[in-house]
Amino acid sequence: PIPLPEVHLDPPENGEQVVNLATWMWVDPAAWQPVAATASAGGVTVTASAQPQSVRWDMGNGDVVTCTGPGTPYDSSRPASEQQTECSYTYRRSSASAPGGVFKATATATWRVTWTAQGAAGGGDLGTVSRTTNFVVRVAEIEAVNR
Repeated sequence: PIPLPEVHLDPPENGEQVVNLATWMWVDPAAWQPVAATASAGGVTVTASAQPQSVRWDMGNGDVVTCTGPGTPYDSSRPASEQQTECSYTYRRSSASAPGGVFKATATATWRVTWTAQGAAGGGDLGTVSRTTNFVVRVAEIEAVNR
């Protein structure tokens, strides 16, 4: 089976994101690997393979980010200055006025599926398959008071 994207955010997805602070986004890198299934009958073997292509992040506020890889996990044991990601998003407003105080977001992984045959002619491109994970994001606004 083609796996659902396992969503990860930093700040962590079970906490709050912060207005004007970049949110790192990634899916489980271990699941960002090709998957294949093979079946044989009467001397013919057919293999279907799926290769991950991209993740489309619908941020729940009308904005969409598309990343061509799984994203880079944030490593809290390393200084932020030594890390970078190709997959992030910065919320510009809080989710306080959204229903339930959260943005309803999705991560949709797109996979390219191909097939090959041994023992008979055939093979080719079967198009794409998408797998979606739903999640909610609470975005807070932090204000500082100067005296």
